[in-house]
Amino acid sequence: MNSITQQIPGLVDCKTRGFVKFASLQSLLKIPWITIYTEMDRFHRFSIARIPHSGVLHGIGETCQFELMLELDKGKEYYVIGYLKNDVPELPAWSPK
Repeated sequence: MNSITQQIPGLVDCKTRGFVKFASLQSLLKIPWITIYTEMDRFHRFSIARIPHSGVLHGIGETCQFELMLELDKGKEYYVIGYLKNDVPELPAWSPK
């Protein structure tokens, strides 16, 4: 089982972040605070930033952080919209344009 924690910029006054467990890419893409981005005119795709690191992340010893990226305007504009517990290999790898 995988999970995602919603990325909310620090300048937003929000008491809780979205946290959802999901079992597949299809169920990830049905989460309301993710689905809403697909309605944007400039929406291009979702991708995964796989960020290697050494040491311990979140106290459980992972060696990579997985970030769900929102790509707009054919990938020229991009944002982290969530932090994943595990990789979602069906999504393309993110790289800056």
